Amino acid sequence: MNAMTKIEPTLHDRGAYGQMTIAELLDVHNDLAERCGTDVLKSWKRAKPELIDRIEALGADQADTHEPETTEKAEPTDDEADDTPEQPKRTIGALVQELLMDEALGYEAILEQVMAEFSDAKTSVRSIASVAANLRKRGVDVPMRRKKKG
Repeated sequence: MNAMTKIEPTLHDRGAYGQMTIAELLDVHNDLAERCGTDVLKSWKRAKPELIDRIEALGADQADTHEPETTEKAEPTDDEADDTPEQPKRTIGALVQELLMDEALGYEAILEQVMAEFSDAKTSVRSIASVAANLRKRGVDVPMRRKKKG
């Protein structure tokens, strides 16, 4: 094999993503896109592996994000003069992860709380379940929820 040969992983090699439908992958993509501040997708007409590549890239971008360095400090306004540290902006993803740790809350209850705090969120029960699955995949002990019969 020479340096120009590229081996494409099969869907089976990509774990849980290969088992998901395009609609489920879109939910995962859009949840990550919201957290990263990039555009969400309304549909996907290309090959499934390309969408998985985008999801993995967004996941890597999110993991690699860090606070930008500042070169100069702005003068504090009257509100800031009391030297209280600025609180980081709360994200939808952080809220979902926090609420997933409460085993008394089902996905619907988590969705209600997310929508109460972020009224313009495009989060769905399916995307919350995807976040839970991804956390479990990374070794986080996320309580399991019972599926609603419907």
